[in-house]
Amino acid sequence: MTPEVDKNVPIPPAYSGHKSGRKNIELLKKMDVGDSIFFPDMTTTQAYNKVFSSAQRLGIKLTSRSVDDGARIWRIQ
Repeated sequence: MTPEVDKNVPIPPAYSGHKSGRKNIELLKKMDVGDSIFFPDMTTTQAYNKVFSSAQRLGIKLTSRSVDDGARIWRIQ
């Protein structure tokens, strides 16, 4: 199959990471020190890894603990 030239196709916005990463950034921006997020059916490592890179980009420090039925992450700074 030979590629064809398409005209008038708009260019989408530049890719700036995974959609989940952008969602995590928005979620973390809403958090105050002492606020937490519950991750059902996840280990502390899984939950922490899910938001760590986003928190690092924002300069936010987190801590995690295992709780009943999942893990919880707190913003500590």
